Amino acid sequence: MKSRSLHWLPVLLALVVLVAPMPALRAAQVETLSLQARPLFGDLFRTATWFPVVVEVENRGVDRTVQVQVGTRDGAQYAVLLELPREARKAVTLYAYMTPSSRRLFVRVLEDGRELATQPLQLMPANARAHVIGVVSDRDRPLRLPERLPDGQPLLVMPVISADLPSHPLGLTMFHTLLLDEITANELRDDQQMALHEWVVRGGRLMIGGGDQLPGLLASLSASLRAAHVVEVRPLSAAALVGTPGVAVADVPFARLEPVADQAGRLSYRLPLTLPGIDDSIAVEQTLGQGLITVLAVPPGHPTLLAWDGWSFFWGELLRSASPLPPGFVPEQTSVDSFLESNMAASLTSLPALEFPPLGLLMVLVATYILLVGPGTFLLLRHLDRQALGWIVVPLITLVFAGLTYGVGFWQRGNAVLFNQVTLIEPAAGSGGVARARSFLGIFSPQREEYTLPVQTVVSSRVPPLMRPISIQGPWDMTLPSGGIYHQDDRFSAVRDLTIAQWSMRALMTDTSIPLEGLQSRLIFHGERLEGEVTNNTPLILREAHLMQGNQVLRLGDLAPGATASGVLQVVQQDQMFGTVFVPVSYLMYGEELQQQGLPGGQPLGPDLQQRVRILDARFSYGPGQHQSEPLLVAWADTAAVRFGDEQLRVDRQELALITAVPRIEVSVTEVNLSEQWMQVQFEPSATNFCYGGQGNGLALMPQPQVLQLRLPRDLYGLRPTALTLLTSGDGGWPDGTNVALYDWVTGNWVVQSVGSSMADRSFAVAQPERFLSSNGTVRMQVSNELPQVAFSCVYLGISVRGALP
Repeated sequence: MKSRSLHWLPVLLALVVLVAPMPALRAAQVETLSLQARPLFGDLFRTATWFPVVVEVENRGVDRTVQVQVGTRDGAQYAVLLELPREARKAVTLYAYMTPSSRRLFVRVLEDGRELATQPLQLMPANARAHVIGVVSDRDRPLRLPERLPDGQPLLVMPVISADLPSHPLGLTMFHTLLLDEITANELRDDQQMALHEWVVRGGRLMIGGGDQLPGLLASLSASLRAAHVVEVRPLSAAALVGTPGVAVADVPFARLEPVADQAGRLSYRLPLTLPGIDDSIAVEQTLGQGLITVLAVPPGHPTLLAWDGWSFFWGELLRSASPLPPGFVPEQTSVDSFLESNMAASLTSLPALEFPPLGLLMVLVATYILLVGPGTFLLLRHLDRQALGWIVVPLITLVFAGLTYGVGFWQRGNAVLFNQVTLIEPAAGSGGVARARSFLGIFSPQREEYTLPVQTVVSSRVPPLMRPISIQGPWDMTLPSGGIYHQDDRFSAVRDLTIAQWSMRALMTDTSIPLEGLQSRLIFHGERLEGEVTNNTPLILREAHLMQGNQVLRLGDLAPGATASGVLQVVQQDQMFGTVFVPVSYLMYGEELQQQGLPGGQPLGPDLQQRVRILDARFSYGPGQHQSEPLLVAWADTAAVRFGDEQLRVDRQELALITAVPRIEVSVTEVNLSEQWMQVQFEPSATNFCYGGQGNGLALMPQPQVLQLRLPRDLYGLRPTALTLLTSGDGGWPDGTNVALYDWVTGNWVVQSVGSSMADRSFAVAQPERFLSSNGTVRMQVSNELPQVAFSCVYLGISVRGALP
């Protein structure tokens, strides 16, 4: 026995010699690869935004292809593939979508599923109420801004190096505002300027600081980002600002600005901001898509301005924010974009109806079953003289045909994956024929499966699509479904390892931009009549096109490429369930069908119409009852910006695109009368006591003042009012002691309005109306009541205006 044991000893020693170096070899391979990762804008993040991370990988070993990914420990992973030859060092920017649980990210480098290196990133969420402003500057000293705005909103200032500006617009969603502060001309690359353009289109605000370098900077920017022209730069006396003898401050370089027209022909407008001792406007602004571009006449970091007593007030006026989302209706960190996207994802649960199996095959199965169970069984058993076996044969035949029928159905449809895809296409005014395209995909799986889905752009895209998971539970679910690897490199866009449980749905979304030229729409004032016209010079067939404003609508039907349709907008009679003001977009389009289903003998809406109604309600719902004041073109199209999956995956697809655009407004009369339905209600941060009553969105009274903004459509900016009427009402009467004030844009003060307490007439003419309607079409209203409220009451405020355009 002893000799046999010794006989195996050399073999064991040889195995030890061979195996022992393997961990050391693996460690040596890892040591040949180094990883450095850093957040692009520091360790603060905002929930429901994309967070850019710069990753540098150096390979000192053999040639290899690695996967770099970033994400939480068990959440979605965002990845790119990198080719790393020997002695190569490469950098890549990854974008992670942030949730409340994204406080710790992990950056990993993997090869064939094996982790080669990892680095954790510890992050902190920013104040959800803060206005985040990124300052891009060449100056060594940081820009000093107030810690809080006059309305109490915190101001979070983040320094940004111009070279760090990402080339993808979604990488800028961390910021509410970006300020270009005295950077030199030609400092921004073309891809960075494209990202700034697309970020503004999506709702960002680009602010360009003035000073001696402003003319060169504006000349170096693309045409879509130039909101003003500099006539001259001259010194502004420091004594006029500071006004204190003996204070050693320098004069301020002041740029005299002239408005310029955008690609849609609309002139930029002057903001109602001035400096002491000078009549020229301090800022000129232009809209671009959903966002703003503001050009300042002065350098915001100039020491003299910092010594000016009105510095905090100036920034409060410049950065005053308002949102169409009622306060308290959704979590504080929810933006309008994330609210809309979550609503759209929830609409994906309306699955497409499957086609029935071929009728001929069903008839053959039924006929064969009848023949076998009836005469076939009878004749066979009588021939065998075994009629008593009929009690066994008939159930057996029934079971066989039931299994056969189930097998045929499962073979044809039962194992098919269901794709429900909705694309939201929004042409941006002033962007030169570019439309934002967001695609939402619901995947219903008949069995537990792990999917790999390539993503292909159907049309050429200016912006590579970024894909992420999204909850189908609505905007109040701030979590993201876990799992899945989302590739972001240009060569290979796909989601991998997406696990879906049996009979369950997962949702994905992408955000990109596509060309869409040739869609023209306009509304024309002809006295009290409002006419509309749409010209479709796109390659798409526009189905069920509608023009609408407030509770007026024009049904245009289907528009083929090259077609033009026009007509007069008609008032839609409001259903009592919608109150006195609010009419949903879905009711404006399909009110007749919705009413007919409620009549005796009415039939329910078809699946296709139900899906359209759900999509419209998801797209235009900014609260329980918000009316659509801005003119709107709505149409459907059979297209998609991206396509998920490939031919190898057996899929039943339902694809639908909703196109929404803002038509131009033209005025052919001297003076226009605009009802309250032309004014879009927005809530400032102080309006914290939102309520919903019989007349839509309102405010519940409290001693602290609450402020609303009412804003005209963009094409009516600059309206010179000859009459302004204040409209007030409340549930159960107008409460005694309620104070209503309007903001005077000339003096910067609140002016109390006499509104009385009678319920006979709740409309009040406003004296000197030109003082209360700003150059950007905004009226600010303040309401409060210091008396104890015996009963809960919801009050409603509105404005109607009469005036002329310059």
